[in-house]
Amino acid sequence: NQPGLFYEVNFEVLGRQRIANVQVSPNPFRDRVRFSFVITGHQPPAEFSIVISDVTGKPVRVLSPDVPVGSSEVIWNGESNGGGQVPAGVYFYQIDARDQAGQPYLFELLNSESGKVVLIR
Repeated sequence: NQPGLFYEVNFEVLGRQRIANVQVSPNPFRDRVRFSFVITGHQPPAEFSIVISDVTGKPVRVLSPDVPVGSSEVIWNGESNGGGQVPAGVYFYQIDARDQAGQPYLFELLNSESGKVVLIR
């Protein structure tokens, strides 16, 4: 160490239940779209879903995977809940995660629990 030279290190322990770094790609998509994100906290969500709705607000697909604490990816291949391919167009997604007490996970600043994806065929 040199006299008068100081270092400052800042860090944060992410013990809070949050969803961060939400990315949706590619968008627009042709075959599949990837929702990637990071779950923080001590336990994974007890409930997790990504609801994909058409422009009228009607849900066309509900994705409900088990997601761990840490990085996750969820893929939507353009299929409806019934297994058929949905038509090309604009779709809206809503991400919901809840703990064992039913409390929602918060989203980090600049991340959104909702948005739109465009399917091209």
